[in-house]
Amino acid sequence: MILAELDHIIVYAASLDEGKAWAKDVLGVEFSIGGSHFLMGTHNLIMRIDSDDFPKAYLEIIAIDLEAPDPAVGGVRWFDMDCPTLSRQITKSPRLIHWVVRTQQIQEAVDELRRVGIDRGDILSGSRMSNYGLLEWQVTVRSDGWRLMNGALPTLIQWGVTHPTESMPASSLKLKNVILHVTTEEEKILIEEILGKLHLVHADTSLIKVEVLHTHGLSVDIESPQGLVRLRGYD
Repeated sequence: MILAELDHIIVYAASLDEGKAWAKDVLGVEFSIGGSHFLMGTHNLIMRIDSDDFPKAYLEIIAIDLEAPDPAVGGVRWFDMDCPTLSRQITKSPRLIHWVVRTQQIQEAVDELRRVGIDRGDILSGSRMSNYGLLEWQVTVRSDGWRLMNGALPTLIQWGVTHPTESMPASSLKLKNVILHVTTEEEKILIEEILGKLHLVHADTSLIKVEVLHTHGLSVDIESPQGLVRLRGYD
């Protein structure tokens, strides 16, 4: 049996400075912890949004690192970050773009998704130094960098010995729920099947829901000092 849990949600910003300003304005918090992803030419800021319902969950604000070399794998960044349309959208404001689930059985999970017609990509190894030591992980990345379904289909990650939240201070942010948006009933059935195959914790308790809408994407509700905030990854 494959077991998986929500790991983190991703907000894409034109720069980390813009991401920090957005977080202060929208969520009422100051981001200060982060690092660089040499493999992808990106860097980030992170903050815990964990709760009893979503243990070890965190929010990642990610941006292209203009001082880093081009991505080491195929010259394409992850999470559609090189997509011209998405790049134009985040010049207006940082934007929720994706979610990631963790599992200790990443190869089995990739194989299972392929059996239902979803190519989540190759499993790449990555690492970065943090203030508390080396973080290591394996993550699925397609050669074209696509998220799939505008971010509604999750990326898979398997952490090494250390998970980043273990050394992060508690925060006032709490993830309440995740809503995945698709355009047809057939897609809804497919995503629900995928969540079931991953035995995703909470997939059957209405904390992670799948809804038919006019577009693909996802939205999340976060309890914050500003009250309950809904972030949307679609127009």
